[in-house]
Amino acid sequence: MGNTFCFFCGCVAQSSVGVVEQWGRFHRLAQPGFHFFNPLAGECLSGILSTRISSLDVRIETKTKDNVFVQLLCSIQYRVIKENADDAFYELQNPQEQIQAYVFDVTRAIVPRMNLDELFEQKGEVAKAVLEELEKVMGEYGYSIEHILMVDIIPDPAVRKAMNEINAAQRMQLASEYKGEAEKVLLVKKAEAEAEAKYLGGGWCSQAAASYNRWFEREHPQFLSQGRRH
Repeated sequence: MGNTFCFFCGCVAQSSVGVVEQWGRFHRLAQPGFHFFNPLAGECLSGILSTRISSLDVRIETKTKDNVFVQLLCSIQYRVIKENADDAFYELQNPQEQIQAYVFDVTRAIVPRMNLDELFEQKGEVAKAVLEELEKVMGEYGYSIEHILMVDIIPDPAVRKAMNEINAAQRMQLASEYKGEAEKVLLVKKAEAEAEAKYLGGGWCSQAAASYNRWFEREHPQFLSQGRRH
């Protein structure tokens, strides 16, 4: 059910709060429900604010410490503080522009002190710094900053291409190193196998020759006697 009101009465929907004025000045807040107003006393429902969480996406372009231009996509979730809805109604005409201005100011003060790699690693710290500043400032205007997300960090296209090429070269170098180590292991295993085969082959020949000599001496002693006389 939406918010409806007329000159004498009004209905404030759930998750909303009404602002009641008397003779043009703030008089009270109207909570969700049906309300009667006394026009003879100068009462009227001046406006209604939603207390639901709203989301604002902000895109900031800035430069890092190593002179890389980046775009930051930041999502801010905020809501009207029900008890301070009169401040939110009267103090700010466009709260989205005010939030965006403070996000620009904080990020452009922090990011230039970081390298690109540090920015990717510490994007949570940037979001935290923005949250702290917005909570302090927007709280005075009746708004609560619920959460801030650093959704994306987009470097300049030329820098992104260079980063991808560097990463690809590093992966190729790492793969080449693994391949070289594997080939070395195979060569060592092959050499060990050949050495073992030669050792086993040589030992068998020596044993066979010794057995033949003993058999020959036993079966043909006359040849050995003739050999000794000569």
